[in-house]
Amino acid sequence: MHFIWYILLGALSGWLTQKLLKREPKGFLRNLILGAAGGFVGSWIFKILQIGPSTGKLGFVVTAVIGGVVVVWAVDRFLKD
Repeated sequence: MHFIWYILLGALSGWLTQKLLKREPKGFLRNLILGAAGGFVGSWIFKILQIGPSTGKLGFVVTAVIGGVVVVWAVDRFLKD
């Protein structure tokens, strides 16, 4: 059951990142991938900075959205000529 929550929260995080950055809709699968990558990157960043958001589902979404913003910024930065 927890796996389903992480899929839904990952997709929600990707969607929120997309809305925050005013991107055009990409679909459920891309939002899920962005949310998962964002969660990984966000957790890594928070661990390096020795900070952490609140625990639970809300903390996961916050971490994934912040990480998602960093992922999108990095991809945009490296893919430009």
